[in-house]
Amino acid sequence: MGKALIFFLVLLAAVISCKHEPEKIKPVIIPVCFEEDILPIFQTSCNKATCHDASSKEEGYWLDSYTHIRSKGIVPFNPEASKIYQSLVSGELGNRMPRSPEPPLTSVEINKIYSWIAQGALNDSCATGPCDTTDIKYSVQVKQVLDDRCVKCHKYPNPKGGVLLQDYASVKTYVNNGKLALSVNQEAGAVAMPYMAPKMTDCKVRTILIWINNGAPNN
Repeated sequence: MGKALIFFLVLLAAVISCKHEPEKIKPVIIPVCFEEDILPIFQTSCNKATCHDASSKEEGYWLDSYTHIRSKGIVPFNPEASKIYQSLVSGELGNRMPRSPEPPLTSVEINKIYSWIAQGALNDSCATGPCDTTDIKYSVQVKQVLDDRCVKCHKYPNPKGGVLLQDYASVKTYVNNGKLALSVNQEAGAVAMPYMAPKMTDCKVRTILIWINNGAPNN
């Protein structure tokens, strides 16, 4: 066997024996606010019966409010050391949260939580001024609130409680029977929404109620 061939075989063996794990790319840190970007994710995907609501508190986690979310599993400025974040990106199905058959969080949602923790896990809000309710439209303000806080649970093909809120026609059904106004204002006569979670901000509730009082137009 020639020296060149021996050298090649030794080099090949060295390359094969040296296992390089692919470098993990960290999520890009983006500006986020707890009230608008983070709390809705936990309330719609985690604060559920048999998971992490007031009655279940699986593994001691109650994920309905800033105080409870920050009390366990969050290490400010260090997402990788935060157990809550680890569970969202776990490759093991049994450890991944939310658990099957619930769908995993989207990459956008996971990136928001990563960014929130990396920036200190603050209890902040993006609201910078008074609540603007002068020109409320379904397609702009109302749909945005519903998409952020309600639609994840109330969409096809398995809406919670049989309630659909992902399009105007469906929303109008609950406007007409009075349930939407009662739910978002957390009044008697309808299930309070978000379910088993703190009431939405006054601005969000006012936005929906003013739109309803204006006739709930599809504008």
